Amino acid sequence: MAKWQVSVRCENSVRNVQVEAESENTACNLAMDKVRYLSTERNQNKQISVHAIKRLN
Repeated sequence: MAKWQVSVRCENSVRNVQVEAESENTACNLAMDKVRYLSTERNQNKQISVHAIKRLN
């Protein structure tokens, strides 16, 4: 399992999320889900996309 740092754009902000995943595609999906379902924000209906991804190890 690799560690990834994914920059996820959500409307006017970018969040850096670290996830562990087998592949780049899985890492992107996990990171977008993390941002989409943040309990402190209501991002379910917002436009979310991956801005950048970097493998950490």
